[in-house]
Amino acid sequence: MADNFIRWQTLPLVRKLKLEHFPSKNPSPFILKATLMAMCQYGKIDGTEIRPTHQSICEITLLERRIVGKSIKWLSENGFLELVKEKKIGSAQPSTYSLNIDFIS
Repeated sequence: MADNFIRWQTLPLVRKLKLEHFPSKNPSPFILKATLMAMCQYGKIDGTEIRPTHQSICEITLLERRIVGKSIKWLSENGFLELVKEKKIGSAQPSTYSLNIDFIS
């Protein structure tokens, strides 16, 4: 339980983002923010080593896997997340991301 609390320390940074920070119609700003907030649960306190599976993000956000993948791609391409290590084909280990704190704050 304490570990989950520590992981959510990056959440206030994401929570204060306004929907205007997500200039996208597809996926919608609501979906992008929900995905980013869910991803915060899977990293370290400083926003690094975020390693969620798409399935785990789907379970938290109640979104379809295709939408989660599209959202993560958009967040990476637009500077909210940085892809640190891409998942190898056939590997069970998910891709690793870090939260771009400078961009968000």
